[in-house]
Amino acid sequence: RKKKKDKMEGFFQQIDEAIRGENWEKGLEACAAVLGTDAEDVEARHARCYCLLQLGRWGEAAELAAALDLRREQAYALFRQGKAGAARVVLTGGAAGAASSSAADRRLLAQISYREGRFGEAQKLYADLLAEAGPEGREELLANLLAAHAREALEAGAGAPPGAAVMEEATNSASHDVLYNAATLRLGAGAHDEARTLLRAAQDRCRARAQEEGWSAEELRAEEAILLVQEGYIMQTAGEVGPEVAERYAAGTAVPGATVTHLVACNNLAALHGDHNLFDSLKKLERNAALLARGRNEADADPALEAVRKLTAPQRHAVDYNACLVLYKMGDKEKRARAEAAVAEMETAHPGSAYPTLFRAALLLQRGHVAPAADLLEAAAARDPSSTVARLALAQVRLEQRDPAAALDVLTRAPPAAAHA
Repeated sequence: RKKKKDKMEGFFQQIDEAIRGENWEKGLEACAAVLGTDAEDVEARHARCYCLLQLGRWGEAAELAAALDLRREQAYALFRQGKAGAARVVLTGGAAGAASSSAADRRLLAQISYREGRFGEAQKLYADLLAEAGPEGREELLANLLAAHAREALEAGAGAPPGAAVMEEATNSASHDVLYNAATLRLGAGAHDEARTLLRAAQDRCRARAQEEGWSAEELRAEEAILLVQEGYIMQTAGEVGPEVAERYAAGTAVPGATVTHLVACNNLAALHGDHNLFDSLKKLERNAALLARGRNEADADPALEAVRKLTAPQRHAVDYNACLVLYKMGDKEKRARAEAAVAEMETAHPGSAYPTLFRAALLLQRGHVAPAADLLEAAAARDPSSTVARLALAQVRLEQRDPAAALDVLTRAPPAAAHA
């Protein structure tokens, strides 16, 4: 018995050493040795769950955490699998429940809320956590709070900005992630110059941190590419279309692997090219489509796909729609048929979007069917009075019909920002 006990103690020592040394595979082997003798050993099962989480083996971790009643660990594993709704239910005890008062639970719930598009809820959780936080971990909370505000501003076109104290802390931050999100937030408010100033400060802080922490050249290039692609986007949305914009996107396309930076850069380059370089644009966008398809495949465990899975529905829709436009502009019958089939799929996947209607209206106009195109856009504008896309397109059609009074009527029914633009 003493020999068996000594052997078990040796295995537990191996588990402890493996975890302290972050050798997760070795930790699993030691756990297996213990569980081979006692399959119900709780300590070894807990350690195994921890190692599985560290290795990103989310499915196995979620199953084991559920068996051990480790609610937070199960919710986290589900969240990392892209199952935010299921993670919420586990964490809160029900779809309408609330997480416990622990900071760890509330932080995870904030992440879940952000992924689900509940930006107001995420903002409240992050703001409370930030108010309670000391210097340790403050940067990450501040970056996440700004991200929740920025995403709401960009996607919903609304939302209350964070307080002045939060913005002051952000602009004085030593973190390039914080400054990046502050820049994105100001971009959502239409403050292009301020956004670009913040982003340039982020680039300076990024290089300084790389030097302080001894990053490799590849690590620095990958981080700088994120900032450069965003600067290109700020320039493009401000109306710049010159080679300087393309150069910034090129930094993103140079990043190897399945990264969101590469995907966004390719998408925005295609939009920048417009009717030029269609073959290059199609090649980039088809690569994006393949990447999105891989992201939808839960069995693909490539860690690089994790960020792809975080893309929101509007972001995915923009990538798909640009691909349709390029396909149609290519001009041959087969590619146009593919574009029209893809638009039909979009109408099902994104029933509230005006872009499929815009595409169909453009087809009608190309074939000389002006009145049906106008009717289609009028119906889209009636379905969603807040949509500027359908209204602006309809106003253009009315002008082509030589009816400026009708065009003016459409624009004055649009939100003031769109009419002013």
